[in-house]
Amino acid sequence: MNGAIDDTKVGIGTTAPNAMMHIVKNESQEAISQLILEDSLNENLELEFKNVAQSEWFMRAKPLGTASSSTLTINYGSLNNAGTEILTVRGNGNTTLTGSLTQNSDIRLKKDIQPLEHMLSKVKKLRGVTYHWKDINKDQTMQYGFIAQEVKKAFPDLVHVKNDIHRINYSGMTAVLLSAINEENTNLEKQERQLDENVKLIHALEEALAKLEKDMK
Repeated sequence: MNGAIDDTKVGIGTTAPNAMMHIVKNESQEAISQLILEDSLNENLELEFKNVAQSEWFMRAKPLGTASSSTLTINYGSLNNAGTEILTVRGNGNTTLTGSLTQNSDIRLKKDIQPLEHMLSKVKKLRGVTYHWKDINKDQTMQYGFIAQEVKKAFPDLVHVKNDIHRINYSGMTAVLLSAINEENTNLEKQERQLDENVKLIHALEEALAKLEKDMK
């Protein structure tokens, strides 16, 4: 409301708002939204967060007819100069992050820590595949990955099912594959050491045979 004082609170669906704008949903239908931003010109819709120093975050949505073209972005900078796209999510599920994605992995946050062992035999049961999505609204370029149902047989903890759809914890697969590689390297190193010992034994036998032949002359 124009001219409202700083402590003015507006409530929609409530007579006791707890914020400058407080919206309460009083309908049980899931299809009813609390807030709708609609553009009649098929252009961008923006939601802006800023302070007096003009440091800004803003979200920009562009709903279009095709999933691959429809985007939702989180941006930093000035809305007037478009800012920098930090995170972009497309309607087909493809997501782009400008920067690095990190996850908490501090040992102080973990318990029941156990090393991964005997991963090589399990990994050998997996197969990497290429595929295309059946859903035409998804990215139709060639995809690379695993089949969740196959991964579940070897690593059930890395597969989650929601609404009957199997999902893979790909970050967890990284640790599994690394352990399998280390196990394979250990096996190769053992074989190399055994080969060196066999070569030395052969040389020793050749020298002993040569000495024996010399003594018999």
